Amino acid sequence: MKRSLSFILLVVLYAGFLNIPDTSAATWLQPPSGWGSFLSSANFSAWPADDFRFDSETAVERVDWWSVGAIADMPVADGFYVRFYSNYYDADLGISIADELLYEVFIPGNAHQTQDGDHSHYYAELSTPFLAIGGRPYWVSIQGDFTNDPDDDYWWGWAMSSTHNRNPAEYNSPTYNHRPINEFHSSYYDLAFELHGSPVPVPGAVWLLGSGLCGLVTICKKRKR
Repeated sequence: MKRSLSFILLVVLYAGFLNIPDTSAATWLQPPSGWGSFLSSANFSAWPADDFRFDSETAVERVDWWSVGAIADMPVADGFYVRFYSNYYDADLGISIADELLYEVFIPGNAHQTQDGDHSHYYAELSTPFLAIGGRPYWVSIQGDFTNDPDDDYWWGWAMSSTHNRNPAEYNSPTYNHRPINEFHSSYYDLAFELHGSPVPVPGAVWLLGSGLCGLVTICKKRKR
């Protein structure tokens, strides 16, 4: 009987672990490439966005992004807005665009700015993670704020990437509203960013594991009577 119970326990544990995703870091990678960038400035009410999608439910905990140029040539930023949007397919335009604002945080200062070759690299740890549902597309926007620039004329640009992940990036401004960036360029471009997070355990797998263990405990108690 003990051997039977041990075998059942192993089966339940195995079945449970098969349904629990790996808790190691999940990432979305779009490294910078070339010298291209697109204006993304709170000063000029312009912001681009780019889409992403995780296969499983993921808590996004850190965002990395890039701009073009040397740190020495840039004024100190007041900060950066990091925003996440839902996805909407516009049948009239025939494109997917950023829709409802789901998450917004202002990162004060230069966001750990470092020189990365021809680019400046930034990142922000999110105190409250953004929860991305598996299989659902979302959009992320990074917008620089240089309101206190002494010259009041710095145009911060979000660096481009040629990864060609999903839909092309889009651009929004008082002049252009929800337009794909490839309408302004002869090539298809994404934007340079990374998302780092942790997969969220599947509740059903946790329930299966817990209920199986409870059942074994009940059987053992009945056998002892």
